[in-house]
Amino acid sequence: MILAILSKSAHAETLLNNLAEAEFDIGDVSVVMRDRQMRDAIAKDRGPFQGLGARDLGTRLSQLGLSTSDVKLCADAVAQGKVFVAMRCSPASEAVAVEMFQDHAAELIKVVKP
Repeated sequence: MILAILSKSAHAETLLNNLAEAEFDIGDVSVVMRDRQMRDAIAKDRGPFQGLGARDLGTRLSQLGLSTSDVKLCADAVAQGKVFVAMRCSPASEAVAVEMFQDHAAELIKVVKP
C-alpha cells in the first residue's frame, strides 16, 4: 500500500485522474481530508481507508505499523487542510504508482505492507 500527503486537493484530483488513465483501479484509492464535502467532490469513499474520517486517521496508521512521527505528520497534515491518499496496488506496479505520486508533489510517500 502506498501512503502519501498532497498539499492541495487539486493535486489529489489530478493524481486520481492520472491513475485512472494509467488503468489503476480507483476503487483501490482512499482520500482522507478534513473537509469531507470537498473530499466527496473529488473522490468517492472507497479503498483501504473507506469510511475513515480525519479523526481516525492516526489510529489506523498506527495499526499499520507507522512510526509515531509519521502518524503525527500525516494527522497534522490533514488537520492543516492537506490531503492524505492511500492506495492498494500490486508489488509489480508499486514503482510506477510511486513515480506518479512523486509527479504530483507528494510530500511524504511511504510504501507499507498491510
